[in-house]
Amino acid sequence: MTDEYREEFARFNEALTREHYLHYSGQKSTLELEPIYDRFGHLVSGDAIDRLKSERDRVPASFETARRGWDYLLTFAIEHRLELDARPLTEQIAASEAQALIRWDSEEITFYQAATRLATEADPQRRRELDRERRQVISRTNELRRERLARLYRSAEMLGYPNYRELYRQLRPYDMEAVLTQAEKLRERTLERYEAALRRAVIEELGLPPEMADRADLAFFLHYDRFNDFFPRDGLRAAYRETLNALGIDCDAQKNIEIDDVERPGKHPRAFCAPIRVPEEIKLVVLPVGGQDDYQAFLHEGGHAQHFGWTAASLPPEFKYAGDQGLSETYAFLFHYLVLDRRWLDEVLRFVRSDDFRQGLALRKLLYLRRYAAKFEYEWNLHAGGNPDEAAEDYARRLTEATGFRYPPEEFLSDLDDGFYSGDYLRAWAAEVILRDYLKTRYGHRWWKNRRAGEFLIDLWQTGQRYTVDELVGHLGVRSLSFEPLVDEMLDLLRGKNR
Repeated sequence: MTDEYREEFARFNEALTREHYLHYSGQKSTLELEPIYDRFGHLVSGDAIDRLKSERDRVPASFETARRGWDYLLTFAIEHRLELDARPLTEQIAASEAQALIRWDSEEITFYQAATRLATEADPQRRRELDRERRQVISRTNELRRERLARLYRSAEMLGYPNYRELYRQLRPYDMEAVLTQAEKLRERTLERYEAALRRAVIEELGLPPEMADRADLAFFLHYDRFNDFFPRDGLRAAYRETLNALGIDCDAQKNIEIDDVERPGKHPRAFCAPIRVPEEIKLVVLPVGGQDDYQAFLHEGGHAQHFGWTAASLPPEFKYAGDQGLSETYAFLFHYLVLDRRWLDEVLRFVRSDDFRQGLALRKLLYLRRYAAKFEYEWNLHAGGNPDEAAEDYARRLTEATGFRYPPEEFLSDLDDGFYSGDYLRAWAAEVILRDYLKTRYGHRWWKNRRAGEFLIDLWQTGQRYTVDELVGHLGVRSLSFEPLVDEMLDLLRGKNR
């Protein structure tokens, strides 16, 4: 079973990722998963899952790497068993959003384009009007989302788990309760400083009383366009190229990584990386509109692309396509937050006096951290097996309290990623600070200009997904993953301390 299963597992990932890439990059109007699951569904059948469990259990615990490979394959099979059962609804939701049109300013725009317009609309009243239209689209898909979630729950129980949360508590390679505790502490420790900084920013930048800050204002607030002159739309590739070249990586010679920055009506506004065939075919997908958030998104997905693009071709498929999802996010955040490095801003973007910008951007990063901490707590409660219909108000309350922006209940199901991905993001944020501090200690504050740092990162990337976030941190000399360095850094940045 081993070699044949691995080969088909790799082909399944290729077909599935290619389909998602084509749909969410706007090249296909429909997401057609059924033919793929029809072809490869036997890989995730109950019998296949039982055989994978048996194969794993035959491996002695002392053979840690081999056993982990089976764990990754088993996790893959279980997750896609759930997705197979929910597939028709996944397709319907994707089609509904991709085809939805909103009448705006005497023209029809897509649901995805509405998100882009919100980020650049300066008038608060118009933002609220457009967001109301956007939420109506979301509301129309909520019944489908409820049914999809119910199917995921039933599938988890049919596989022998008490509920969806317990399934992932056993599958994920980290202590979820420990991350939940650290997320709660993060929100507690940052609350006072965050609320004070946010209050000033809402008054000065949005021209609103703090109590009027709304979910409709969030995209515009995060867009943070006061410093757009330093982040021209046509400078994205140049900044990416210069950064990689300084690390000794010639991105123009990387034929395995394609940058898709073409504007298409149906293209999803959220940037993403599609590792179709690792390491041979990687897509870096962005929809630039101009501004600093374009640079963050491009650099973030560029970090993913480099990780997958440098993964050793000789690795077994389970270490290319499966594993600890927080690991690649750690590498993505490493490049993402170059925009908070005053030396990088100065030398790559010629942004010399960037203290005000960095302080404002730190506030927005902390908003994300607090938002994802609240999301993780919300999902932890939601997925314990309760009634999703009762979760809408809990979602709105938690997200409102965490961010300071008034969240509507309508998004309580659309604002979900399967499998507690919010926890992977939180762990990656914490690990990135540790990795960056290691690079600075070993290669200097301008680690991103040191070819030896590039060689070190390539050595890490070549191991693909073989290791976990906790093992990466251990390799860097830190006993265990802690959120404390991340929290300390955020509080320093909000106080205006340079790092």
